[in-house]
Amino acid sequence: MDNTRPVNIEDEKLISICIPTYNREDYLKTTLKSIVTQEGFSDRCEIVISDNCSTDNTAEMVAEFISQYRNIRYYRNETNIGADRNFINVMNLARGKYIKLHGDKVCFYESGLTRLIGYLEEIDVGVVFLLNCQNDLREKGIIGCNTFDEFVQKVSYWSTWMNGIILRNSDYQNLEDKERAIWSFLIQTDLMFRIISKNTISKIINERLMFEQPIETKGGYNIFEVFVDNYLSLYKNYKFTGLLSERTYKKEKIKLLRFFVFPWYIETVFRKHYQFKLTRANKIIIKHYKTYPQFYSFPVYIFIRAMKKVMNLLF
Repeated sequence: MDNTRPVNIEDEKLISICIPTYNREDYLKTTLKSIVTQEGFSDRCEIVISDNCSTDNTAEMVAEFISQYRNIRYYRNETNIGADRNFINVMNLARGKYIKLHGDKVCFYESGLTRLIGYLEEIDVGVVFLLNCQNDLREKGIIGCNTFDEFVQKVSYWSTWMNGIILRNSDYQNLEDKERAIWSFLIQTDLMFRIISKNTISKIINERLMFEQPIETKGGYNIFEVFVDNYLSLYKNYKFTGLLSERTYKKEKIKLLRFFVFPWYIETVFRKHYQFKLTRANKIIIKHYKTYPQFYSFPVYIFIRAMKKVMNLLF
């Protein structure tokens, strides 16, 4: 299959659902079924799969889908190039107006993709983010953000969520050095931030969940290094250039502490759930939060959480 042939107008779709995968044959099969059965898939979407040199039967399974749907394309890397580089690889192959990174375990709910298509037909901006009501925003539906600072205020640390990110293909293709944040394990967030910083206006879609991701399978990377150390590091240049205010940055750090660090510390360090790496966890957290009074409220957080569980059991 020729990976480099030019896009012609008949090929262009509204959205390219870009799926990087590796040895997930069964999960990927379920994910593909959840996409191809949606109204609007045939006319408005394409699926692009970049297989990171799987050793299972992924290729044969995908071939069955390709025999039925002409808007599915499959590419297999000769060697495993690493997860984040495979993100870039699959996005580079997209031909749609919009690029959506999509996990190989993430299944659309019934009508979820159809609803997304409807929203994207109304939008023409560099970045669209699917917030899926995982926030305290009162606004629902399509929400506009006029600055990078405003985007951070509204989306917060959910900006690290790969499945929420949708980029306009033309803006993505114009980015140089796409792999510059390969060290962070948040390359998708860096790409999105860079597009927002250049185009200013972005849109958030804040409505009920369009797809589900099994949380019990999470793990394999250093959770606090990625989502505290690396995530906060991505903001350094935007603070320096004034696109991100010090006030918004500090509020974001506090939000990250309360709603991510505290609960995930309990789940991973105390309860030992999931398979995350925890190397230097305490040092990373202390480095970023030792001067924040909120950091020392952790015992109170544990007490309140325990009391809520007791009340739920009693009543």
